[in-house]
Amino acid sequence: MRVYDFGWQQAERGWGFSGEATMRLQMHATDPELLEIRLGTIQSKGCIRIPATLNTFLDRHAILDADYEQAMASGQTFWVLSKTREPTPWSGRYLVIVDTERTSRPSWSRLRGKR
Repeated sequence: MRVYDFGWQQAERGWGFSGEATMRLQMHATDPELLEIRLGTIQSKGCIRIPATLNTFLDRHAILDADYEQAMASGQTFWVLSKTREPTPWSGRYLVIVDTERTSRPSWSRLRGKR
């Protein structure tokens, strides 16, 4: 699975000493069997964890690959890109993160084994 690297970002630290910090913002899949049940909870120091199915979708359709698409149009190749990808004509380069400040999981995101 790909790790999407959004570079160094200034953000509010959610661990240790509070306040702003410079951190590497990365997004990656998490283990579907053991760790996907923890999605939506604080589990790391800055990574955005997503379901493996979402990682596969983003990769297959080149959703965040505008820069790769532009480089490939000029003849470059990249080992990190899937050979089975089917890029959308609207590939982008930005990730928008929304914090709803929820204190509970949404009804559509139940923990496995709970009703």
